[in-house]
Amino acid sequence: MRLKVGNVVVGLLLFTIPFNFIVIEGIGNIYLSTLVVLLEFLLLFINSEGNIVNKKYSLLALFIFLITVFVTFVNVVVFDPSLMKFQITNTAIYFQVTLTFIIVNYYYRQISLNFIYKLFLIIGFISVVRVIIEEPNHIFKFSIAWKERIESLFIGGVNNFALISGIAFIISFFHIKRNWLKSFLCIVFFTFIVLTMSRGGLFAAILTLFAASLYDKNRNTFRLLVKYSLSIISIGIIVLLLSGKAEIIYNKLLLRFFNLFTHKIDLNTFFSSRGDLISDILTRFSNSSIFQILFGHGNGGIDFYNSASKIYFETSHNIFIDILYKNGLLLLLFYLALLFYILWLFLKNRNKNKLTLFGIFFFIQLELIVNPILFAAQVGWLYAIFMVYFLHQDQLNFNDQNENKAIQ
Repeated sequence: MRLKVGNVVVGLLLFTIPFNFIVIEGIGNIYLSTLVVLLEFLLLFINSEGNIVNKKYSLLALFIFLITVFVTFVNVVVFDPSLMKFQITNTAIYFQVTLTFIIVNYYYRQISLNFIYKLFLIIGFISVVRVIIEEPNHIFKFSIAWKERIESLFIGGVNNFALISGIAFIISFFHIKRNWLKSFLCIVFFTFIVLTMSRGGLFAAILTLFAASLYDKNRNTFRLLVKYSLSIISIGIIVLLLSGKAEIIYNKLLLRFFNLFTHKIDLNTFFSSRGDLISDILTRFSNSSIFQILFGHGNGGIDFYNSASKIYFETSHNIFIDILYKNGLLLLLFYLALLFYILWLFLKNRNKNKLTLFGIFFFIQLELIVNPILFAAQVGWLYAIFMVYFLHQDQLNFNDQNENKAIQ
């Protein structure tokens, strides 16, 4: 069978996730995935004689990126030259995300969602295996302390690993038809979401299942939700009892995920002082110039010390706050409008074949509230791949056998 160029291009890029590593160290670490994006774009740009960028959404993405570059340049020259290094490294991350979007936007009709779903399950499983091999002493510690919890640095940290596992879990739950395979992969990926101790990943996965059950007109998703929830809970209880550490693990999980309801702590403490960080950023934002309020402080504008939490931070851990401070009010309003437009596309034509794609969209948006993966050098470009399909969902042929064929 003849390989499609689009499948090869996206396949190579996705396979950098479980095999990622730092290729070049310098001003900012350059990962294998970054080199693959740059090389693929260069070759495809030459091969297409520049037509790869001659698409409506691609031109828009490129235009937005160039605006952020200009704003970043103004901030470095006029407002804060000390952030030049950080501004450059973050602009490079924006650049690879933009290039990934352009590449996939050029080939999306050639790359079926079924292909992406299958491949993502493979790379998700390989990522799990890599974590098991590299961090055998961290997996079952149920710790939130650095150097003790799962780190998965090849993906950019534990929260990104939880996001990868979460997307794989959503695909397993909604797209696989064979019961034994669905059960096995759902248990594996959900277990590793829990093992990461990522509250954002766990709550996003659970809420996505319920949101998708409402999206599904025939309510079949709700029946599956009840069936597999009971299975996972039952297996989890059995494993806990056999481990001999049921009480210890139960207390750790309760403390991590539900201490807001069982202990007298506030939201800010529950979310690891992120309320202090957001408050600090909003205060700085309100004291900014009109230019910075409208257009932002540059792609690497967040890099300062927060006296309340007593830590240095480079993100608010919230995509909306990050965009507001880095890229300004105007770009935030545009991004919000884009999300509402995509949601409208999903709702105006509710289709059971869109269920997996809707689940991924909903899950990613919930995760971005606490984990702005878009700004991660290792896997930030992954959001761009799915964004193409979110935007083009009405142009996808869900009746095509290759497009709609669930994994058997």
